[in-house]
Amino acid sequence: MQSSTEQIVGDASYWMEFDFTHEMGYQEWRGMFLEAGSLSQFFNAYMVQLAEGQSMVSTTPVKLSLFDHAMYLAPPLEEREYYMEIPRTAAARGRLYFTLPKGQTGRSLEGYKPPLSTWQALDIWTVMGGVDTQTVVTLLCEANFRTDSKEYHITRWTKMMQ
Repeated sequence: MQSSTEQIVGDASYWMEFDFTHEMGYQEWRGMFLEAGSLSQFFNAYMVQLAEGQSMVSTTPVKLSLFDHAMYLAPPLEEREYYMEIPRTAAARGRLYFTLPKGQTGRSLEGYKPPLSTWQALDIWTVMGGVDTQTVVTLLCEANFRTDSKEYHITRWTKMMQ
């Protein structure tokens, strides 16, 4: 399944992909969030892309919580309730879209760790309810895009943690 996120973030974006079918890929994904800091888990919008080409966008702020057994989309700072659970067995791969800081070239990104300020969006490919039922959960850091029904202007999460 193709993600429509590439159209949203634009041609100047780069991406890193993580294979969740291998333990190392998922641990690298979790490590990326640890290195980027606590604000890397907060998003002001998310989108669910269905295999049929349909997308549902929500401007509800969410926090992505990562555990060994699953990922959870939950209200920010909530510890018990969640909107969506993505079990590890259903998570296939993840992709981080980012821009390069001024002065950085895309020639060699081996070992490059994009700073949080350059993150644009994250895609999480899932397979739920059978092999043929793929869904992409997209977490948006910053984006401006239009759907058939609405224009969206997503800004980066900036609330300070207390």
